[in-house]
Amino acid sequence: MGYDDILAQVADLKLFTPGPTYVSRELMAVAAKMPNFSHRDEEIIVRFKPIYANLRKMAEVDDSYNVILMPGSGSTAMESSIVSLVGDDEKVLSISMGSFGDMYHDMTIVNRKNSEKLSFAPGQGIDLNALEDKIKEMESNGEKPSVVTFTHNETSTGVQVDVVAICNVIKKYGAIALVDAVSAFGATNTGIQDNVAMYSTATQKSMALDAGFGLAFVSEEALERAKYLKENKKCYPPSTLDLTKHAATAKGFMTGTTPNCTLINALFLQTDAIVNTEGVQARYDRHRAMKEMTHDWIDTLNNGCKLFPSKDVASSSVTGLQMPPGTKMQDFGPLKTKLRADKFVMSTGLPPMNKALEAKGEGVIMRIPHMGDMTKEMLQDYLDALKKYLLEM
Repeated sequence: MGYDDILAQVADLKLFTPGPTYVSRELMAVAAKMPNFSHRDEEIIVRFKPIYANLRKMAEVDDSYNVILMPGSGSTAMESSIVSLVGDDEKVLSISMGSFGDMYHDMTIVNRKNSEKLSFAPGQGIDLNALEDKIKEMESNGEKPSVVTFTHNETSTGVQVDVVAICNVIKKYGAIALVDAVSAFGATNTGIQDNVAMYSTATQKSMALDAGFGLAFVSEEALERAKYLKENKKCYPPSTLDLTKHAATAKGFMTGTTPNCTLINALFLQTDAIVNTEGVQARYDRHRAMKEMTHDWIDTLNNGCKLFPSKDVASSSVTGLQMPPGTKMQDFGPLKTKLRADKFVMSTGLPPMNKALEAKGEGVIMRIPHMGDMTKEMLQDYLDALKKYLLEM
């Protein structure tokens, strides 16, 4: 099968999955036409200086935070936070609201950290009282956590939490916060400044680019901690995940390992467009407006479908839609086929959670992304098509 054959099959498909998500072909075409360069040449500095400056504006952080780009993915940055910032003799509390909170916890386990998980039911946010009670309980057992991990925006369920409020509890007990923000960054205010030790995100979700970089915002205090743990052999040597190495090259506006230079060009263009054309707050407002638009649309269905989380914790970048009771994962097959015929690629909920919902006789969920460079018009076209087929189920 040649290029023309493949293009004919996929050229008109519209991606409505919560990462990778819609990427402007025009932007990527311009990025690909920009000259290539070596990642150890001064030309990369020309690209990275404005990228760092614009990312800093999006993150709302000052110079007390380091901006670091790690070739890889959001998971790369997250695992780097675990191997570099958690001592082998320390206790971790991992907060989970769904599949990606579980994944962060699993990273602590496979990297041989002493970790305990505090879980909240899918669709719920983080109860601050329950969090404080858990830390107090661990403290009374002589295992007060030094590090707490949590997810800013749980992509599997469409739940978004208040970073500042959670960090206030964590700091009260002398712990540091590591935050997974893979689907939050670029869609909402971060709450990083003076609260988060390391905030990990990626390019392929609300940044509306291809996958290829983990992005991290790391406090100076966190970097000092990483250096201390490494130099005193208090953590397992992480090699390519070593935060201190990535931070050292980042200070010279370079990457620790070989990057995708076309994606750097795309970041150069995209961060400039976000900051200087759309505007950071305008971008966040657009995401919030598309969330509200999707919630209003759900109210028009009248077929037993409902918003999965409560509105007060609903995500700005992805909506969890719960199907009527008794709906099963297999029922999504015909829906996917019909939407694909209309040139839409949909996303269901993640299988483990949907299997659990099936077992309880509850409706499974699908996810509706409204993130990145998606417009209200694009979203409305998808919702119109989706409604037509949902009402036929």
